[in-house]
Amino acid sequence: MKSFGSAAAIYREIEAAQGLFKYNNVRLTLRDPKSKPFKGMSACEIDHFLSSMIEVIGLKVEQIVRPGQPGARSSKFPTFVVGDRQLPIVFGFAHSAAEEIQISELTRALQKIIDRDGTARVWNGERFVQVNGIIRRGGSREKVDAIMHLDGDPMISISLKNLKSGKAIEMQGWSGVKGHRGDRSIVEFADATVACGSSRCWREIYDLNLKHEACWGSGDDRVDIIVAGSGLDLILDGDGFRIGARVLGGIWYFVDGKVPDGDFEPVLFCRPSSEHSIITSGGVVKGHRMMIAPRAAAQVGKQSVHV
Repeated sequence: MKSFGSAAAIYREIEAAQGLFKYNNVRLTLRDPKSKPFKGMSACEIDHFLSSMIEVIGLKVEQIVRPGQPGARSSKFPTFVVGDRQLPIVFGFAHSAAEEIQISELTRALQKIIDRDGTARVWNGERFVQVNGIIRRGGSREKVDAIMHLDGDPMISISLKNLKSGKAIEMQGWSGVKGHRGDRSIVEFADATVACGSSRCWREIYDLNLKHEACWGSGDDRVDIIVAGSGLDLILDGDGFRIGARVLGGIWYFVDGKVPDGDFEPVLFCRPSSEHSIITSGGVVKGHRMMIAPRAAAQVGKQSVHV
């Protein structure tokens, strides 16, 4: 049986092995959403699938902890306790292992700095607050990926963007537009995309509320911090700590009242997709997927047209 020094190392190994993984003789991966690995599966089958993904790299699943049970690391997804060191592994079903690696990095960093009282002071953008744990949140349409908490009470909500080189071009997107598909600016962009005829189109967003919501979320799904980078850590700052990264694209705080700009500026973006459709003034048009993406990612390629 293999030995790993951290949960982050396990996530990296799983990520690397996904291209070779087969379940019931079918290639299924968390990294490739088109494989739809959980379609039609029961909860038990999903547990078996995820356990197999861990075991394929040479580790044994010792226990599966349900949300709400002692030792659970997520409020939504099961925690897989693996190996001799009883390391916790959590998969958000809509994600690759990338965000799990980041959460594991923050968890390890927090464990190192917790004081004798069992807490640490972390900057939330406005002040240092006491925390003593991190829990996975996340979901296909949720903005919050992780929450730093104090005895279960949420203190800092975080959106994670895994960027190996720290560049905005690596981001998949800020958000979808599902809740705004009937908005005038969205419909006008859909019309322009169809009229353009290009496979990839983009346009600036002039609705500041839409830009703000795309980055920060809203209501219970509003985040305090956006972290874009890799190799996350907690950096000493006076008598507290701030979230940092070995490779950093950017860190933004909600209290500053700003949205990311430059290469990270949110823009409307449309690309080909056989599984999606857009709403134009003339009705639904299939074969396109619209989202709000960083400017740098939307502008990639000669076929990307500004409309």
